[in-house]
Amino acid sequence: MADNQDFMNELRAFIVEGVREEAEPGREINDHTVLLGQDAVLSSLGLVGLLVRVEDFCLSAGRSFNWTQDAAMSPKNSPFRTIGTLAAYVSENAKNEAGA
Repeated sequence: MADNQDFMNELRAFIVEGVREEAEPGREINDHTVLLGQDAVLSSLGLVGLLVRVEDFCLSAGRSFNWTQDAAMSPKNSPFRTIGTLAAYVSENAKNEAGA
């Protein structure tokens, strides 16, 4: 079972790859890539699809995740701002099903 840092690194790489598949060719994709707002690289539908894939990734890693937490809906500190904020939020809030 991956520890939290390993999970975070794998999750970040998964999100980067998912965004890269949807973004315009040649666009640089990294932790600072904007996911929500005026400079977003994804459409709203693309973002929803990414979030579904992230949830599936968590489940395949033996972790559960619930998008309906209050912090996920915070307009001031939205975890959907960038790839980095999304990866950090999911990593911190995904519950290990093994109880570790």
